[in-house]
Amino acid sequence: MRYICFNCFEDEHLQRIIQSSHSVATCTECGSIAEAISVNDLGKLIEPIMSQHFRPGHEIRHFGEDDKDWYEPQGEDMSYIVQEVLGQFFDFEDEIIEAVIEAEDCWPPDGDIPVWDRASLYEPVSVRHSAFSTDWHRIQEELKHSRRFFSTAAKEFFDKIFCDLDKLNAWVDSTQGPVISVLPAQTKLFRARRCADDSQLSKFFQDPLGQVGPPSSEDSRSGRMNPEGITVLYSSLEVDTCLAELRPSLASRIALIALETVRPLRLLNFNLLDIARHRDSLSYFQEDFKEQVELRVFLHRLHRLIANPIASGNESDYLITQVMAEYLAHVCQHELDGIQFRSVQKSDGNNIVIFSVSSFRESDRFPIRYVAGSLELHETQTISYSHRKLSTYEIDGSVVVSSFEGYEDWDS
Repeated sequence: MRYICFNCFEDEHLQRIIQSSHSVATCTECGSIAEAISVNDLGKLIEPIMSQHFRPGHEIRHFGEDDKDWYEPQGEDMSYIVQEVLGQFFDFEDEIIEAVIEAEDCWPPDGDIPVWDRASLYEPVSVRHSAFSTDWHRIQEELKHSRRFFSTAAKEFFDKIFCDLDKLNAWVDSTQGPVISVLPAQTKLFRARRCADDSQLSKFFQDPLGQVGPPSSEDSRSGRMNPEGITVLYSSLEVDTCLAELRPSLASRIALIALETVRPLRLLNFNLLDIARHRDSLSYFQEDFKEQVELRVFLHRLHRLIANPIASGNESDYLITQVMAEYLAHVCQHELDGIQFRSVQKSDGNNIVIFSVSSFRESDRFPIRYVAGSLELHETQTISYSHRKLSTYEIDGSVVVSSFEGYEDWDS
């Protein structure tokens, strides 16, 4: 019987399971005498995990020309799935696969159909609905129709999804960094406004900050991150992003100014939060694995929501993102100055929202200053569109259009 000691596994959660629940044996891999698990017991341990998080791959029906449709099986073989769960490769992988097949609670003589088979392909179980999404929609309805202010449910929900921001890190270009990033002092941000006519242009040049900068409280309209009357500073890190975010028409004239931060700002970076809970950073053996995967998918969808512009007539859908922004600004324990998120108008563009601070003077609400002489006038000359091909396939007789983006969630 082959035994593998806890030291030969790279997964820390699996190491602890073996240390706490298995006896001492001689490790077949390294020769040490330590807490170890047999291959048979390893199969019994990982088979329920594989059954929970993977399923037989479905066949996609592709619709070709001249009615020449074809079916393509989806997924990976058992070898890939075993490596995915264990997080590493073993030379005796065939023995592990056999142990998983033997561990399945299935008896074909009684008509049972086994799930695990060396010749079959498997795919991850997608996250279609989760407790996070359910709670989000419930709170959204509460804010719309029954309880606009002092929502205990909203606070408890945001406490749960943002509780560990100070402990989360994300890998970018082989470097690990926190999801709360610091924007240095003297960083330039950009704001822009459409210029309707020559008289408005004169006002822009007379008072660039007052006309193109953040609006006063009296002039503040409802937005993704603020209700009417409460001002936040919407801005971009790049000039092109700032201009694109206005979604101008051809020949539009746009006034643009540069602002400069006067102190370091702590921002919740949704670009990093998107990847901080990547499945590769989780262990299938941790107790809250499923919840963490669902939270990651939910936060990805949340990032998509706050990045998209408000659709006319659907302004009330943003009540909950406004509450979220107020929570991050005034209730959250992490002392945030704002958030950073991707632009849907400009590839690789970055938008930044800075929260206002309480002040009797409008000029003191944001830690920024106008960069003298930075006012520029731009004209929109060309507009380009980008499209991507969507996959169409058939499941159980229904045609499904997928907008899969490489995450665990499929929005159909």
